[in-house]
Amino acid sequence: MDEENGRDSSQDAQMRNAACFMLLVCLGVLVVLLTTTFPNHKKNRELIELSTTLRNDKVVLHERNEHLRREITALRTDPFYIEAVARKKYKMVRTGEVLIELAESQDSESR
Repeated sequence: MDEENGRDSSQDAQMRNAACFMLLVCLGVLVVLLTTTFPNHKKNRELIELSTTLRNDKVVLHERNEHLRREITALRTDPFYIEAVARKKYKMVRTGEVLIELAESQDSESR
């Protein structure tokens, strides 16, 4: 019976050693995963944020490009638009016209 108890306690010790070894392996794997995952998670979140910002910027640029295409078309084909731009941007007037500029008051500038 002592022999059987010796074997049982020997098997119990082996089982405890195997369980401890598996626990250490699992803890090691967990530590490796945590140390590699957290920095990657932060970087991934930053990249998602950057991607969203770039996507929004792309939409704005496409809208701006479309506006500029329409303006180019108008400048090439619409004499009334050309005249409006010349009058507003370059303060051009027709022969016989007089340009009168009104100074803005302090009240209108603060609005």
